[in-house]
Amino acid sequence: MSNKRKFQLLLVAIPIMAWLGYTWAISRTLDQKQEYESMKQEQQRLDVLQQNMQQLKRKEFILDSVLTGLNLQNTSLENNLLRTLSEQTKSNNVQIVSYDPPHTFEHEDARIYHFDVTLGGSLQGILNVIYALEINGLYGEIRHADIYLHNKRRQKKQVRARLLLRNSR
Repeated sequence: MSNKRKFQLLLVAIPIMAWLGYTWAISRTLDQKQEYESMKQEQQRLDVLQQNMQQLKRKEFILDSVLTGLNLQNTSLENNLLRTLSEQTKSNNVQIVSYDPPHTFEHEDARIYHFDVTLGGSLQGILNVIYALEINGLYGEIRHADIYLHNKRRQKKQVRARLLLRNSR
């Protein structure tokens, strides 16, 4: 082989070797660098999210303490009725089986609310809850009380009462 032929072969081989070196090593390195940069940005986003989450938890704690300080418990008739029912059912070992949203309508400049509540448990406990609701005139009057036996699974029977309370404002 002559020197001229060797030189021509070298001129062809150098670009081929450079291209092979780029495809095997350099392109993979550049891809890894891009992946590293994207992971680094994702980590920064996660750090910012963590800081925001901590700030929100602090704000929630502060707002909760403000709300408890304001004592906003007596906001509506429905909330008060639910609170009273909850207390009475716990103390009399009775369960609230269902509580439907109040039915509201207007009649001669008055707004009338009907609350439909179903209680389950012992007869004496249900009667105690009804008595407590009647004594406390805030919630209106009990328009209807339907007390019946309800068959549960395995032939157990439970006393239930469906109450219809009426309040007008």
